[in-house]
Amino acid sequence: SGSMSGSPLANLKLGANKFIDIIDESTDGSQDGQIGSGSRIGIVSFADNATADTQLITSVADLKSAVDALTAGGFTNHADAFTAAGQLFDPNSSNAKVLIMFTDGKTTAGSPPAPVAASLRSSGVIIYCIGLIGSDGIDVDTLNEWATDPNASHVAVTPDDSELEDLFADLAENIS
Repeated sequence: SGSMSGSPLANLKLGANKFIDIIDESTDGSQDGQIGSGSRIGIVSFADNATADTQLITSVADLKSAVDALTAGGFTNHADAFTAAGQLFDPNSSNAKVLIMFTDGKTTAGSPPAPVAASLRSSGVIIYCIGLIGSDGIDVDTLNEWATDPNASHVAVTPDDSELEDLFADLAENIS
């Protein structure tokens, strides 16, 4: 969305690409360009509406290309983002279903997102919120409402590189 313009979008890209690298290595022991062990990652972007930029795939290069192509503009439709991300998951898969949302938590378009996030959580999706301070600030209470409990381990606000790395390393360990 437009509120992610500049530094927040740059931080999102760095964080998402770092996460992809960590999952690449943690799932098969090396950064070989393929997510291993049956794990997959998908990229969903959102502004006025959400778009699945990739399906759930294993190619690190394709995932990073999708992340690097992200641009800032438009409004912020979190409900559509949660819906689009949720649609990527195979309900019959026994794999852990994890959603990581990078956001300032300020919804400016679409329906209320809290019920959509609650529905995903009740279906077994684990939601992490990475809070980035956008041009209109940040709404931490909203991130805490959307994320899986406990908030302390599922919400990180304006993390620096080392905090993001630690968070993603813990997350990768849990996933793999």
